[in-house]
Amino acid sequence: MWFALGITLLVAAFVALCFELRTSYVTHGGENGQVPVLGGAIQVPLLVLVGLWFLGRAKPAFDSPWWSYPVVGMTLAVITGWLIIKVGNLGKHRHACGN
Repeated sequence: MWFALGITLLVAAFVALCFELRTSYVTHGGENGQVPVLGGAIQVPLLVLVGLWFLGRAKPAFDSPWWSYPVVGMTLAVITGWLIIKVGNLGKHRHACGN
């Protein structure tokens, strides 16, 4: 049961990342009234961390030491935030009207 829940959360994290990237692209990084960076940079790493914890609880082979969770979480938050910002800038340049 824990393994299935962990896999489900990892898939949900991937879907959330895709949704945040699409939202950032369409809204030009939040210029159109939405700020997708903060939510995506926090939600996606949390879903991944909880999913990994459930996987480690189900299968000892996937278990990690306690200190790896903050390192992975902070790294994912920085990478996710950077990706969302860059995709928003790409959307801004692709959809520039009259420039």
